[in-house]
Amino acid sequence: MSTENAEKTSLSSKEYILFLVSTLPVMAGATIAPALPEIAKAFPDESELSIQLILTITALFTAIGSLFVGNIIDKFGRRRPYIISIILYGVSGSSGLYLNSVGAILVSRAILGIAVAGVMTISITLVGDYYSGEFRNKIVGLQASFMTFGGVIFIFFGGVLAEIDWHLPFAIYLISFIFMIGVILRLDEPKRLLEISTVNAVSEHEHSIKAHKGVLLFAYSLGFITVMLFYFIIIFLPFYLEEKFNKSPTDIGLALSINSLFAGIASLTYKRLKSKYHYHALFGLLFIFMTLGSLIISVASSFEVLLLGLVTFGVGIGMFIPSINSWLFGQTHAPIRGRIIGGFTAFLFLGQFISPIVGNAILEITNVPGLLRFAALIYMVFAISFFVTAYFKDKT
Repeated sequence: MSTENAEKTSLSSKEYILFLVSTLPVMAGATIAPALPEIAKAFPDESELSIQLILTITALFTAIGSLFVGNIIDKFGRRRPYIISIILYGVSGSSGLYLNSVGAILVSRAILGIAVAGVMTISITLVGDYYSGEFRNKIVGLQASFMTFGGVIFIFFGGVLAEIDWHLPFAIYLISFIFMIGVILRLDEPKRLLEISTVNAVSEHEHSIKAHKGVLLFAYSLGFITVMLFYFIIIFLPFYLEEKFNKSPTDIGLALSINSLFAGIASLTYKRLKSKYHYHALFGLLFIFMTLGSLIISVASSFEVLLLGLVTFGVGIGMFIPSINSWLFGQTHAPIRGRIIGGFTAFLFLGQFISPIVGNAILEITNVPGLLRFAALIYMVFAISFFVTAYFKDKT
């Protein structure tokens, strides 16, 4: 699978612009997560679920939009839909600056979700289009680290601004317009490979989708469940930190930022880890970190111990994103890459959307620590399954 930039070994402004735009989907949720308790205070008549939906309704519409974006960019190219998505992102994301009802905010967040579908799907797809081989592995790791380091910055400043006024974190979305200028100046339309030009070749790749259906469905399901469980921390931990440890939005933002910081550091190690271990061993390892992190958070009796849990969990989630993205690239070719990545993006954000619904249902019978122990149990099952698979693969 050759690409137009297959021989590249060093980074240019083109890569950095792609990395920066890749942070926008993380910003969509991370920026206002620390502000949720303050938003709840501003609208005391609204249910807790309604406030949580401000964070997660974006994910539902991202999931829906992603199902269409893949087909659009496979037919009409990547660049123009990318620019349109970034503009829609900036307009809808920043509208919380002046909206003063939960209903209006929910509508704007739904529109934001459609924009995120375009930004996320195209950002990942372009990595598969532009690069190949070991350099692609490097780019995948760096892209994931930028996404998670972006989470550090956006969550922290979201918390700081929320202490001043709950409207202010929405101003951070305006940075997308700066990134858009870079896209216009430096990102070109990927050259279409020769295999795209023949109907028979495209048809062969359609058959390839059917042949790999089981693998793709497994990857999609793994992403869905992992993100759903991960968002238990993003959605429920801010309220838990306020109630149990009496923490301010700034402290909450700091805690979530530490999780993202170590996720970013872990993503930077992806290329080195991938050169030594098979995917199954990598997934087993990262789910061990997520298991331990969830357990530590669930039993933490002090804020400092809870931060240790977030660090441990961050290492695991930081390895997850580049690992599963790279795995999917191995199953795709240019003519169908948009559809494959679009489907995967849909499952990821559907997991994010359903997280508060599932979480609140579980909280009917337990508390937040119990919820995190439930997540740890599932992570542990995943870890054992991947390690067993890796063991038998080594034997054959």
